[in-house]
Amino acid sequence: MLWKRTPKGSSGSSGSRGGGGSRSSSGGRGGSKGLSGTGRGTTKGYGGGKTTKVADDKPFAGRSIGGGNRDQIYGTAVYGSGYPYGAGNSSSTVAGRPFPFGYWPLYVLPPLPGSQEYGGSENTQRTGGRMTTSRVNAKANHAAADVYFLIGDNDSVSSIGQALNKSSCSATAAPLVNYISNTDVDSSEIIQWYRASSFAFALQGFNATVTLSHSGANGTLQHDLPATLDLSFLGCINKTIADNLPILGPKPRLSEGAKAGIIIGVIVAAFITLTVWYVCKKVKRSR
Repeated sequence: MLWKRTPKGSSGSSGSRGGGGSRSSSGGRGGSKGLSGTGRGTTKGYGGGKTTKVADDKPFAGRSIGGGNRDQIYGTAVYGSGYPYGAGNSSSTVAGRPFPFGYWPLYVLPPLPGSQEYGGSENTQRTGGRMTTSRVNAKANHAAADVYFLIGDNDSVSSIGQALNKSSCSATAAPLVNYISNTDVDSSEIIQWYRASSFAFALQGFNATVTLSHSGANGTLQHDLPATLDLSFLGCINKTIADNLPILGPKPRLSEGAKAGIIIGVIVAAFITLTVWYVCKKVKRSR
């Protein structure tokens, strides 16, 4: 195994693995605000809007971006799933594919098809900042040996952690730590991908490589998961993630009030300009 496992039954809430030392997520913030270059930010709303192109001065310039909505946010256990356009869920690689939700696919090891294009995990140009992770702790009705992790860009992991802390899932998210792709959760432990493979939920010690053909969609976790897992707990976390992940929204439209304000402002400015012109002209004639 590439990472050092937390001993069975450990109740520590720290996100760092045994023997790895503490790793702060400070510095993970301040990443790219977005790829579109149009001033559109990320939102917890419904998303959607028109598909545009990544701006020339951004990474992956010219690639399609945006248009994905929250109903399309669920992937499966298969990396490369969850794309509403651009080869859909049938592609076996993420190389060269669009960004329907505004975020890059994750970079995890062992290498997944096309993931090298979006590495490394410390890249602060990534939309939402560098990759981070957070351990999910259950308050009750959940075996201490079952250890779950959120994996994604800094802003997204932070948003989901806050949502879980406020949810009815009886779960809390530990403080974020920087994700290190060669020591932390590996790709076989991910039980659900979201947002065009740009966010993941993992179960420590699980091996998804033998269950990929059994993956569900549309928000269901249909793997050959251990029978001892609390599926209600998992389902609640699954829905909380999907409901709260930031996604790229449409370019904001002006409200009717704002439009009226602009029109009135133009009229007033024109009136002032004409008045000044008229007064100046009258003064000149009187000389």
